[in-house]
Amino acid sequence: MRELYGDTVVGVDFDTERVRRHQEARRNVMRGDPSDADFWDNIHKDHGIELVMLALPNLEANIDALAQLRETAFEGRVAAIARYPDEDLLLSEAGATCVFNIYAEAGAGFAGHIQENLQKKGYCPLPEHD
Repeated sequence: MRELYGDTVVGVDFDTERVRRHQEARRNVMRGDPSDADFWDNIHKDHGIELVMLALPNLEANIDALAQLRETAFEGRVAAIARYPDEDLLLSEAGATCVFNIYAEAGAGFAGHIQENLQKKGYCPLPEHD
């Protein structure tokens, strides 16, 4: 996202130590709690946010954050991650504009990563299949 949108991309995490490490690595990260209504209210007032990407640790946390965004009358797009197929509909109904199932894409990403690393190390490339 940063390659496409530059410094307008901001990460949010509630773990102070993790935020500090990201900031030391020169990443645009701030401390915040996405399940806190005041957090979204303050962010929404001060910034012209067009897209929120929710990658919280579980379905309930993502749904809570979507509820908080609705309460602030956020009009931008919201993407959220799902772990199981039945979560897709729940997140959409809660207000997610689009849902990405991380496990549905994990296999293809894993295979691509392994093939790329094997080729870099001089091993024979894996045969390509459809």
